Amino acid sequence: MSYFSNAARDLKRALSDFLENSMFEGLSVPKRKFVADAVYGLLKSGSPLVSEQARALCEGSRLKVTENRLLLNYSSLDLSELSTRIAGFSVRELMDFPYQLDIDESDVIKPYGFAFEELGFVRDGSKEGRPREKGYHVTGVVGYCRNGTVAPISLTLYSTSQEGYESLSRETEKAISKAFEHMPEKSHCTCTFDRGYDSSEYPNWLDAFGAFWVIRCRSERKWDVDGKALTAVGWAASKKGFYSFKFVDKEGAKVNVKATSAKASHKDVLRGDPVWLVAEYFPNESLPRVYMTNMDCSKKEGVKRALRAYRRRWPIEEYFRFAKQEFGLEGFEIRSLKAINNFFLIVQACCCFIGKVIAEKGRLYEACMSFWEGFGDDPEGASDPQRYGESELRLYRVKRGIQAILAHTGGRPEIRKRVRSRKPNQLYLF
Repeated sequence: MSYFSNAARDLKRALSDFLENSMFEGLSVPKRKFVADAVYGLLKSGSPLVSEQARALCEGSRLKVTENRLLLNYSSLDLSELSTRIAGFSVRELMDFPYQLDIDESDVIKPYGFAFEELGFVRDGSKEGRPREKGYHVTGVVGYCRNGTVAPISLTLYSTSQEGYESLSRETEKAISKAFEHMPEKSHCTCTFDRGYDSSEYPNWLDAFGAFWVIRCRSERKWDVDGKALTAVGWAASKKGFYSFKFVDKEGAKVNVKATSAKASHKDVLRGDPVWLVAEYFPNESLPRVYMTNMDCSKKEGVKRALRAYRRRWPIEEYFRFAKQEFGLEGFEIRSLKAINNFFLIVQACCCFIGKVIAEKGRLYEACMSFWEGFGDDPEGASDPQRYGESELRLYRVKRGIQAILAHTGGRPEIRKRVRSRKPNQLYLF
């Protein structure tokens, strides 16, 4: 019991220090109180429902009073300063140098929703055939970390029918700009994209900052290679692998691949300037994978660097799955877009704290890992690092360890109040 009480005390103290030192800069006192309550309630309950978060706060007042207060703050407060703090903390404290940003698009499906604000239509990627469903688009940007932590930069929900929406590329540029604001040298940053991002907007925009990029090409896009107009897959199929590589996939198996590269150009990409196409040949796949990049791939080292950067983008997939499974990212019932995006900011703040605990690997990390011994008996096999990856296994265990510790404690972390400076009194000699 003493060990459990010490762990709860250390956890609350660490959470309070994290919020005070990393998240509260520029926030007013009401915003600080709400962020502290929302982060603590979400970490303790693990539920997107405001009623469960209110119940986790264990306030002496009626539950309905606490719930209404949280709902009002979710819908009315502007937490744009918190978004800046989250991106700055991830870049400075969690990400490795040289930087790498992984960008991808996801969705939140609400097939039975009717009262959600500006509810649009998306393609459900979790179902075969990608049927059209009611829901929202979500753009996520995550920083790469070697030690398996989460470095959330942006997680923005939007609808194509909302007022002020311009395009997917514009929403992605806004998300990447949050990280660029805190990077002293953007030329040391590499951005990786999956298929669907190989349009002219992203390369031209990133080239203005001097950043590197690696984008997986769609098969139907044509390129000018050696004076011939060829599709990406058509060019790759006419070549053979010139370089040989070995790497370990996310399941822990060793894979031998071959790759080749060629200089190409497109009238819309980088204003017609040459870029490099890199083709990767897997032994068990009939079609090669083709990537476009502005890295110099004239030698094997450059090709290896581009392929290694793209393989590192798996944390963005882990981040989406972790947020949806552990924080119920699709189970919210708040209706306004402002409230939903504020909830997404609270989820990112929770992930920042979990990433900080993992990065420090101190006494609190050991306590969280040991408190969730039942995680190894998960019937879905989530304790298998070869299936889900060692980094995601660590995320789940630390998050559930934090929830297990807070579930048996009352009260909240103490947030220091702002002290008003006193006016100097006049010195009287007599």
